[in-house]
Amino acid sequence: MLLHMSNYRDLNNLPAMVAFAIAVDRGSLTAAGKALGRSKAAISRQIAELEERLGVKLLQRTTRAIAPTPAGKEFYGRCATIIESYMEAQSEVTALDSKPKGMLRATLPLAFTVLQLGELVPRMLEQMPELRLDVMLSDRKVDLLEEGFDVALRLGDPMDESLVALHLGDCKLQVCGSPRYLKARGIPEKPADLAKHECIIETSDDSNAVWMFGKGRAIKVNGRLRTNNGQVARAAAVAGQGLTFLPSFLVHDDIKAGRLRPVLTEYLDALYPIYAVFPQNRRSSAKVRAFVDLLRETLKTGGWLHR
Repeated sequence: MLLHMSNYRDLNNLPAMVAFAIAVDRGSLTAAGKALGRSKAAISRQIAELEERLGVKLLQRTTRAIAPTPAGKEFYGRCATIIESYMEAQSEVTALDSKPKGMLRATLPLAFTVLQLGELVPRMLEQMPELRLDVMLSDRKVDLLEEGFDVALRLGDPMDESLVALHLGDCKLQVCGSPRYLKARGIPEKPADLAKHECIIETSDDSNAVWMFGKGRAIKVNGRLRTNNGQVARAAAVAGQGLTFLPSFLVHDDIKAGRLRPVLTEYLDALYPIYAVFPQNRRSSAKVRAFVDLLRETLKTGGWLHR
């Protein structure tokens, strides 16, 4: 920590470190001078004084070019990290006092948004008058960087280490069927009983459907309907066509209204995570932060998040 530094005078090296790093980055003292609004001679003198204070040669100089020494290469990496940290801190502090404004491009999953986030966009427009929204609903995993999006809502593991992922909550996975179906076919008492039931398989995978229960128990299921759309699977279950295995956000209202009934609840411990994801350079964006905050608040009103 800074309070434990033994020699605060070493901080006087920071401007010279910036000059050195930019010189290496740009490949010349002249270019570094132009970037910093100083003369080539001033940059050269600053770096020479830094070398003298450190007691190590950082640059090899010729009449036409410069090149970092082995020690200079190592020092350059440390300097670059310090400069990047400073720029990030500056952006974060600036963003704290800024209002959400400009264009925000967001991509949200289609069925989830229609079912659970209908109020999100109108609330953003009402609360943030300087903000413009471009919202795309798609169940496709959009490449945010390539397609120019600021933020996305992802269901399940985001699986992209290049993005910042903020965990917004979890929902449960539930096996459920209609009262009519359960009356006709019986209530399964254990996962193995699913072999006797018509199972509505929500998957985009062509392999054999497997439903996962507690302690890693995998149960192979079969049925006449296979679909990659949760809404279709839910509708078929409500219509009495079988049991389905879906996240609670899809079936919460149906269970509450009595159209579906959950079964095998004591065998289910899997959670379905929900994330807001965005590129690293949007971390300090006021509009992204406002969107994520409102998204988190909206999710909490649904009544289906796992506590």
